[in-house]
Amino acid sequence: MRGGDIAGLLIRQARLQRDWSQEGLCRGICAPSYLSKIEQGKAAPSPEVTELLLHRLGLVWTPEPAGLAPCWKALLSGSPNFDSLYEQLVQPRREILAFSPLAADALLLDAFYADEMRPLPVEWEPFLSTTESSSTPRANTPPPSRCCGTPTARHRTPATPT
Repeated sequence: MRGGDIAGLLIRQARLQRDWSQEGLCRGICAPSYLSKIEQGKAAPSPEVTELLLHRLGLVWTPEPAGLAPCWKALLSGSPNFDSLYEQLVQPRREILAFSPLAADALLLDAFYADEMRPLPVEWEPFLSTTESSSTPRANTPPPSRCCGTPTARHRTPATPT
């Protein structure tokens, strides 16, 4: 996921929460048609346009926060260090990460840390995959099964075969 994609999603969510029109938000910044493409992830805005739109919404975009790679590596390898890395890298920076290219990563890591996998809002679907057909109905599709097995699987040591 590119930073512009997530910025567009965040801009749309903030605009709709405030009940603002696209025309009102982008006045003097860009054309409403361009804002529509940004919000849909079909256009990657320049850093300047992203900053201006978010500033008008009262939000601050952090273009390149420190990475979350160590946290992902610990999670995907089943390392017991995941919890401590999450507490060091994600928790203290939640507000910064929420308005950065790593917003989706932070949300996913939050879910794994809390051991709760919830379906993402429908408006996030276009940003998740370009391989699935957008015409495929997903409303009645159950959420994917946990990759870690039971909710406490990441805290257990693997059993040795007898």
